[in-house]
Amino acid sequence: MTFSVNITDQSQPFYIDSVSGCTRAPFVHASLEVAVFTSERKAMANSRNDMTFEHSFTTSQVGMNYVTFPSMPLNQYVKDTFTAVAVYDDTRVTVPNVDTSLGTYEVTLDKAGDTFDLELYANGFRHVTGSKPFYLYARLGGTGGNNLCTVTLLADHLWTGQYSVHLTEPWTLLPNIYVVVVGKNPDMETVTLVNLDSSQTITHENCQKVTGTSYEACYFRLSSTTVGPYSLTRPSGEKFAAYMFGSKGQAAACHHLGMNFTATSGGHPNLRFDEIAFLDSVQAEESDLCHEVTTAPSRKRRSVWSSPPITTSTTEEVTETPLPLCETKGQNLTESSEEFQEMLESISEFIRVDSVNTSQSRRKKESAQDHRPSSVSLGVLSCCLVFATLGILVISDIGSLVLMIIELVKR
Repeated sequence: MTFSVNITDQSQPFYIDSVSGCTRAPFVHASLEVAVFTSERKAMANSRNDMTFEHSFTTSQVGMNYVTFPSMPLNQYVKDTFTAVAVYDDTRVTVPNVDTSLGTYEVTLDKAGDTFDLELYANGFRHVTGSKPFYLYARLGGTGGNNLCTVTLLADHLWTGQYSVHLTEPWTLLPNIYVVVVGKNPDMETVTLVNLDSSQTITHENCQKVTGTSYEACYFRLSSTTVGPYSLTRPSGEKFAAYMFGSKGQAAACHHLGMNFTATSGGHPNLRFDEIAFLDSVQAEESDLCHEVTTAPSRKRRSVWSSPPITTSTTEEVTETPLPLCETKGQNLTESSEEFQEMLESISEFIRVDSVNTSQSRRKKESAQDHRPSSVSLGVLSCCLVFATLGILVISDIGSLVLMIIELVKR
């Protein structure tokens, strides 16, 4: 689906709500330069909303080489999710297995905007590469894994040589705050974090080499009681990436500390994002969808991979319902028009799912099978205890029962 809007004032914002669940990532194209921000909102237990914002990168700021960083502190039992988004058709992404001892495997993203979710244990730093420039996002969590934060990872051409670190709210409310730096060997261990108020130098807690590459990553731990500001530098002047991650219980916050905004993914002259071709591709898909078709086809959900042969991709068959998109195709609708509002209402009705018919609702009344020996043994032991208790009660009264039967027979 394609929306078009005219922004007539420099300070006039335009919002699109609830862009999620798409098989292809949303694309924003403008005739002049614009700033695009994405946000996520979650309802909290105290009836407050937790919202995060992030500046979206342009298609000229994506890259082919990334180093992932995990939720902190490092934990081999926690999994983080990373999402790769294609900018060009036929992009091959090489990713590590969740079990890094098994090496890497390759995933092909057929269309620009196609996405792929990768799970990795939060026990180290990993290298992810592509045959063409692509986006890579990290979704990191706190101790409980809920209330995740999202950060766009920096390709190596966006790195710079110096960063400033300032602790303001909500960072000062978090007991666990980390600064993570990623760069090429051999002197990453010389990166220094200096408190500009006290001239105190903070040393890194740990450094790790990224397996099979020339990259190395280090991390520092900060105290929320010392707000800084801090200076993050590398004596050699070599460029590196820097991120902040903080957590408190299940909540997490993360962002990158800056980037070289003048850099682009130039150096690849044959890879120029063609927005016209992309829009033509999307419109062609819409035409194919509506051409002599009045009902919705099956929809394919996004996949989450943990290793090459395992995927949770499923196909959901949808009932025969007229597509709202086809009914308004070709019409020049404005946001304030009555037809536009009717289209939104029809789309909302089209995608609405009865909560009673969801798999989650059905699973509430079903017990999941667990064939692990420990689980089976525990179940058998529980059954034995229940029957043993009932048996003791019955056996203790069996003598009295026999006497009562004999007396009844004598009468």
